Amino acid sequence: MVELFTYAIFSLTFSTSYQLSGPEKIGLDAEEFVYNDSGKDNLWVTFVLFSVGAQESMEMTDTELLNYAKSTFLGTSKAAVDSKEREVFGIKSVGEVLSTNIPLASDMEIHFITMKNGDKICVSFKSIKEMNEKTREAIIVEILGSLKEEA
Repeated sequence: MVELFTYAIFSLTFSTSYQLSGPEKIGLDAEEFVYNDSGKDNLWVTFVLFSVGAQESMEMTDTELLNYAKSTFLGTSKAAVDSKEREVFGIKSVGEVLSTNIPLASDMEIHFITMKNGDKICVSFKSIKEMNEKTREAIIVEILGSLKEEA
């Protein structure tokens, strides 16, 4: 039987068969988990929360909020070069796919999701180019597929 590790972030929980470190606070309403393989950080899972109150005070569209999260917490302002459809909260989410060289060559997949209470969450997966693609894919599928809002 595969062991599952369960994590909580903001008002969300998720499970994965891959052990992550964290979460580590990286800014106001932004936290990050890290998957480390063979003593090397391979994948960063970043959550950026935009509460209803924050959305009202920021007065930004969803696209502007996503771009803010990308430039402030994810270290890129690049536009997506592709998209990836995943299931989150039982519905389809189309995420952005892009590559960056800052601070090292890596691939990113970013999803911007509206929660039941109106909060919005940006979930990013940033992996080094050398990471095993099957492992990367499994982690993303497990996390997004198991993501649940607390009642």
